Amino acid sequence: MISTKYKSCIKADTLRFIILNIFMLSLSINVFALPDGSTIIRVGEIRLGMLNSAGEIDYYEIDPSYPTPMMSAALFGHIHTPEEPGFRYLTSPVLVLERRSIGDTSGNWTRVVSAQSPGSQIEIARIQNYRFEPNYRYRLGAGTDSSRGGRYALVVDPAMEGCEFEVEDLDLGKDAFDRHYSLYTAYTVPDPNSPYGERVYAGTEYGYILCSDDDAQTWRQIYPPDPFGEPLHGTVFGIFVDSQGIIYASPWTSADQALNENIHGLVIESRDGGATWSTAITLGGATGVAWRFAEDRFGNVFVGEYCAVIKDENAPLTPGNVWRRQNHGNGGEAFEVVYANPRINPDTMLNHTHFVGVDPYTDEVYAAIGDGAVGRFIRSRSQGDPGTWETLERGVDSQYTAIAFTSPISLFRDGY
Repeated sequence: MISTKYKSCIKADTLRFIILNIFMLSLSINVFALPDGSTIIRVGEIRLGMLNSAGEIDYYEIDPSYPTPMMSAALFGHIHTPEEPGFRYLTSPVLVLERRSIGDTSGNWTRVVSAQSPGSQIEIARIQNYRFEPNYRYRLGAGTDSSRGGRYALVVDPAMEGCEFEVEDLDLGKDAFDRHYSLYTAYTVPDPNSPYGERVYAGTEYGYILCSDDDAQTWRQIYPPDPFGEPLHGTVFGIFVDSQGIIYASPWTSADQALNENIHGLVIESRDGGATWSTAITLGGATGVAWRFAEDRFGNVFVGEYCAVIKDENAPLTPGNVWRRQNHGNGGEAFEVVYANPRINPDTMLNHTHFVGVDPYTDEVYAAIGDGAVGRFIRSRSQGDPGTWETLERGVDSQYTAIAFTSPISLFRDGY
């Protein structure tokens, strides 16, 4: 059965970039105010819809004219409108992918993937990095395993650069002490140098770094290199692999570790796939952690420093610097601070660099900074050189958290 009731469509915008300010911006989507959507969906579009019963499934045929070899899709059940706070959303979503030969006129489709939510109260079903085969047409189906229907959102994207796993999806194995590795609050990143992106690195909750060579099916510990070694720091909050295969990681340093154990925030790196590690940056703050990394096409690697407050009268200031190293450090270049985040509000200790990124269309470097009343959005048009950073926006009681780069139309007027 194909249901078209309540379907809507949001086409991907052509904005230059989008600033997400989680304290100042709230977005409400009224599904009924959007244009009526078709059952054709393109990569980069969203469909909002509703299932009326458990046995119902909504199908959306993927537009074959979109030139992409891969696709990721997600079916979200957490959709509601402020006008109808009691209106139910879809639980236990099921997302299916079906195909048929281009010349097939029988109308029969063959199911190739079926994805369910990974656990109770996780109302998301994902299909990740599916590679299309030629001579086939494909369609997505939105359904549910629950006993009732509900509202949903179907999102279709190009194959994702990052790896977005639910914790329940991954069995990371055990360490040398027969303890399970935990990914509760950590990050994963693919190795862009592996042939098909099948090599993945994961930073874990307790400071270990793992590597998978088979697209997250099996894992091995690469940090500490000694399988019986214990990490000195906490959760690995930042992990990055540059175009030359250098692995960067930054574990969390707590205030207690900084004050009582003489442990300082840092960034470590490995140039041999994780066999050996060295310190790349001793960060400006004792509790510093590199939350975000970026690389431009000139071989510059950027690091955004995030510092936590230390409630002690002798505690140092907590900067949120932006660092850069040129030429991947191949000539012995060291990381240097290219933007020193000023503490413009003496009552605000938390100056965090939440995001650093390079615009792939212009090579401009951007950073998003918070917290509190010190939020700001900055840019360098000169590969991040010191003294070339300009403030585009300064928030009031705000935190700038993320930037996305899309097409060559600027959100800001000329001169900004």
